[in-house]
Amino acid sequence: MPPAAGSGILRVTKTLLKTDGTALTDAELIQAKENLHFTVVNSDRQIVGDFSGSAMQADSINPNMLQYTLELPLADSNGNSYNYAVTETARGEPTGYDCTLVRTVKDGGVWTDVTDTPIHSGIALTAQAATNIQFENTYARATGSLTITKQLPDDADDALQADFAETVNTFTIASVAAGSYTPQYSAGARPADAPAAVSPDSNGRLTLSIKGAGSVTLPGLAPAGYTVTESAAPDLTNYYLTTPTADRTQSLDVTAGGTAEAHFTNTYEPYLSVTITKKVVGDMGDTTKNFSFTATLDTTKIRQGSAYTTAGDGAALTDTGFTLRSGGSLNISAISLGLGEYAAPMGTGAALILLACGLFLWLQKDVRLGASVSFVVTCALIAFLFPRQVGVNGVDIALRLQCVRDELLTGAMLFSAVFLLNEPYTCAHHHLGRILYGVLVGAITMGFRYYGVYETGVCFALLTVNSISGWMDRTESRLYQLMHRPAVGKEGAE
Repeated sequence: MPPAAGSGILRVTKTLLKTDGTALTDAELIQAKENLHFTVVNSDRQIVGDFSGSAMQADSINPNMLQYTLELPLADSNGNSYNYAVTETARGEPTGYDCTLVRTVKDGGVWTDVTDTPIHSGIALTAQAATNIQFENTYARATGSLTITKQLPDDADDALQADFAETVNTFTIASVAAGSYTPQYSAGARPADAPAAVSPDSNGRLTLSIKGAGSVTLPGLAPAGYTVTESAAPDLTNYYLTTPTADRTQSLDVTAGGTAEAHFTNTYEPYLSVTITKKVVGDMGDTTKNFSFTATLDTTKIRQGSAYTTAGDGAALTDTGFTLRSGGSLNISAISLGLGEYAAPMGTGAALILLACGLFLWLQKDVRLGASVSFVVTCALIAFLFPRQVGVNGVDIALRLQCVRDELLTGAMLFSAVFLLNEPYTCAHHHLGRILYGVLVGAITMGFRYYGVYETGVCFALLTVNSISGWMDRTESRLYQLMHRPAVGKEGAE
């Protein structure tokens, strides 16, 4: 029905929207309408319209669009034109929602966002026509925040704090609604690979990580109950985790506009170590043999792939346990070495007696010292520069000299120097040849000790060098003849 002469139509439209694009339910729409209220005043500041959302009519096609129509005069009794203002004096939100955006527009105009009280003023009506004033409210589900804090006990020492500062712990939040969330980290708590935004998986599980001691806050969560679990808490470099599994899960409620806080305190203990070493002692022991062992750690058998287990030099983890090889250390005293009080081939262990025999033979002119001395010096130099015993590092002269002592007084070394090297039919007969003979036997003997199975490798070294002793004599004789050939004068040449 058209308006009467001298009047116009003012139509106020209110549209209610959700940020996710869905329509309000019937219950939510009833709450929103009950909380709405508008007033209309003219330029004389007279209230000419006062109505609530319940009085507004819902559109038959879009029930979220409400309308209220007023027929108002164009001018007062003196002919002065009226201007009108429409104010949204109250707006409420359905339970569980916040109004995040309000805007208004007049026919054919531009939408204007409103931050304070929504008002549209300066409205001039048109005779016998309708003027449309639109208000629009956008609602978002009310949300809260969840803060996860990771910390150490108050009595944690500096070493533990420094170790913990570099570790990354992972947390899983269950029952998170689909969507994108932007975590907010405290200073230094964001891991290097942490994404700017996170989303839950298809089962509603959302994962966050924290570096060291710090916190992360996840805003935008729907008010509900959540379960937070520390799903990954690795051991540190020098400490292992002792926090019970039951203490690594917390349940808490997030309320609209509130922040729920979950605090996780991890406890650690320093690593302890057990070192297992195998030593073979005595001259008859096989220092290259792998001895088999079995061991358990907290009822778990140590084998290949076992955690916290490191195989050192000469050790190997196997499917059934582990093997150890001798470290080459001797535990025989110097007196025992001198008197031969240890397992050795018969007649080769008593160093003092062997030295006495050597001195007697030398005084009787039955032996010459060239081969023996060069042999002993070569073996001593190699043992000093390249000690076989475990733990000889750096320039510890005393320990290196002990290695030389152990090498020379075991393995039939002195016996060979006194008796075998001076055997007249196999040893080189010339002076330089005997020295070279002793050097070669010493070098090959130490080679057998380093890479062979038997400590008495001197026997094999002697057999090897004996095969070329005759050649060494012949070579020395030819060199001597070449160097001492008489010079031929000019007269002889003529």
